[in-house]
Amino acid sequence: NEEHFCDARMQNINDWIMKMTTYGADTYFECVGKNENISNAVECASPGGKVMLVGNPASDISFEKNIYWKILRNQLTVKGTWNSSFTHTDEDDWHYVLDKLSRKRIDPSVFISHKFDIAELNRGFEIMRDKTEEYIKIMMEQ
Repeated sequence: NEEHFCDARMQNINDWIMKMTTYGADTYFECVGKNENISNAVECASPGGKVMLVGNPASDISFEKNIYWKILRNQLTVKGTWNSSFTHTDEDDWHYVLDKLSRKRIDPSVFISHKFDIAELNRGFEIMRDKTEEYIKIMMEQ
């Protein structure tokens, strides 16, 4: 549904999140690894909210003083999680997997336990949320 989607290339994400939530996001996943995106995450997190850093850093990361103050004042929880390394070399995680895929050493389709039409998106989320069925990966198709 278009009203629940923000295209950051055309809309101000901070304004959009505040319009949709009033107080900000309870949990904000930053998946890019850039200073401005991390700052947006902190700015858009609700008081007592969580910021999950997922994106590999594109460069050095530093906080402006006002962003640091917002973390303190709003008592935000900032956590990170390892997703992969991308170093533009043949030894990084991405190239390792691409090599295995190209040589048919791994078949990711075996991990897809459910496939739903995009119109049944809620059904897939409900299975994951309510654990009503055993699943590994749920795929949405158009």
